[in-house]
Amino acid sequence: MKEERNSMIKDDGATKKIIPYTELRTFYKMLRSYSSTGFHCAFAEEIARAKNTQKLADQFCRSVKHFESYENRDEKFYDGANRKKLESSCDKITSTLDAAVQINKTECTVRGKDELNFLYVDREIVPARTKGGAFEYHESSSHNRSADLLLKNAKDNRPIIGEIKVKADANPFLALIQLLLHAAEMVTQNQVQRLKNSYPDEDFQTEKDDCPGYDLYLVMFGYEKHLSSNNKSSVKLWEDLLKYTETISQDLVKCKNFRKYVRRIVCLNLPEGESVDQGFKLGKEMLD
Repeated sequence: MKEERNSMIKDDGATKKIIPYTELRTFYKMLRSYSSTGFHCAFAEEIARAKNTQKLADQFCRSVKHFESYENRDEKFYDGANRKKLESSCDKITSTLDAAVQINKTECTVRGKDELNFLYVDREIVPARTKGGAFEYHESSSHNRSADLLLKNAKDNRPIIGEIKVKADANPFLALIQLLLHAAEMVTQNQVQRLKNSYPDEDFQTEKDDCPGYDLYLVMFGYEKHLSSNNKSSVKLWEDLLKYTETISQDLVKCKNFRKYVRRIVCLNLPEGESVDQGFKLGKEMLD
């Protein structure tokens, strides 16, 4: 494979658009290669130290810088022809699709925090989707991952990238890193314009009053089940995972370079057996 200047490569005689393979993609790929929740918890604890959170913010900003050259403003974030339609309703939330069905019904509220209320826009968008594209460094395009949710703030129309975690698939730290990966690929000027081109009726606000463009939401369903086990060591592990994720999230938005791109990171949970109509709770309330 021969690389050419700027944004194109030649592969077996075919010219393809380069998709930048960011530092955060490499980091997320490494984390996923270790399935141990204990390993992720230890890693999260280390990043939660103040100086290391700044290192994560720096890693995010380097990833944004790396992705800035990517320009694909006229291509949608997914192929609508092959998309499974959402059901009109579901009895239980057991998957990402079930969660999307529930969220799609109405304005979703956050108990006691009206400024965090949000509206559903879309699901499973692929920030780096590129027809005929190829990742640099010979990485397979199968590494192209989708963001579970595209939402918007109900009050000011700020775009929100959301990651859903349902019960067993509920590692909040890994979800946070995935959110950062997607955000690094959505906050560039080219990608903001692509977002607005793809959703012209949503009136996304990304530069109002010099505020950062995006919010990031970790949307969990039934996480409290992990904290009610008879296994005390398991409960401690899941408590710590959530605690470190909350600490990292709060400290990231205090980092000046990170706040250029992201306004807030929010961790939400809907307790099992409750409906979206009752409103989400802040994740940190489970730690009180």
